[in-house]
Amino acid sequence: MLSDERFREQFRLTRRGFAFVLSLLEDDLQSSTRRSAALTPAQKLSIFMDVFGSASIQRKTYGYSQATVSRVIAEVSDVLYNRREEFIHWPDEDRLAETRMAFFDSCGIPEVVGAIDGTHIKIIAPVVDEDSYVNRKDYHSLNLSIISDANQRINQWISVGRVLTPTERSDYEMACALKRLIITKMNNLKKADANYQVLFVLVDKRTLRLRIDKQVFKESRIYREFQQREKTGIILGDSAYGAESFLLKPILRADRTPAEDRYTNAVCAGRAVVERAIGALKRQFFMLHLELRYEPERCAKIIIACCALRNVCIELKEPEFELQRPVEEEIDDFFIQDNEAPRDSAAGAAMRQHIIDTYFS
Repeated sequence: MLSDERFREQFRLTRRGFAFVLSLLEDDLQSSTRRSAALTPAQKLSIFMDVFGSASIQRKTYGYSQATVSRVIAEVSDVLYNRREEFIHWPDEDRLAETRMAFFDSCGIPEVVGAIDGTHIKIIAPVVDEDSYVNRKDYHSLNLSIISDANQRINQWISVGRVLTPTERSDYEMACALKRLIITKMNNLKKADANYQVLFVLVDKRTLRLRIDKQVFKESRIYREFQQREKTGIILGDSAYGAESFLLKPILRADRTPAEDRYTNAVCAGRAVVERAIGALKRQFFMLHLELRYEPERCAKIIIACCALRNVCIELKEPEFELQRPVEEEIDDFFIQDNEAPRDSAAGAAMRQHIIDTYFS
């Protein structure tokens, strides 16, 4: 029999947590077949948790065929995905009040209801539209964007999708070809024309990535709900987003005033919670740190399933996992200046100035 510590290490839940999750999913995981060899709901949940909590990319079979394990993964992820709104949803007013207070205590900004960020989940090269999934670091991935509360609970998943649409990929490749042509011509000139530098900014990968992050958010349902005031409060983001009346981001220009410095430090302190939320998700389901070897639609369902389970663990106050072994964190490798960031809306700039004048001056 496994010790409590070994059980938690292997199945990514305490025994109490495992029993609770099983009670939630048991009816949906009952086998329709009456074969004596049919897997029980507990066995199915065990396989799913062990596979995606593993620090090894080598697939496990647990004495079953690989086809059986794959069917179990599909079944469990389908169940959790289909019930995702039970586990991942916008908080009620009581919880929002607690969230506002918690964020105010941590960063001094009022009315904050969440922090937004994204991360890349590595996947194998898809058979269809392969280039659409290549990210700025030149590997295939799905881009997960979330909003978390002050307790790292995932209140909203904004997108789990390809990095680029086929049109965006085509535009980017055309821009890169143009950049190569310009470099060749510049090398043939004794003195480079300063105007060429404008084109370098336009085709830089980081600029494309900023546009995509902002575009994904602006096309989301929650953006529309905030814009139409169906939801109220403030979200904290980084410089990949444009400021809105409901979204605050840091000021990164070098000539910040002392008040702007204090404001920027507060935004960064507040939004750090979503970075910790993503880190905790990937530590519990370590395969998200490695590579998902399924087609993109299945990968997306698996990612949402892991987010749902992570929220259950937060509700149960399950202890977080430590990093099992060193991995390369998916952290933006560039520092965005204000003149490179997405354009702020007039309402966003006004809200930011109001917050600075009222709370940080």
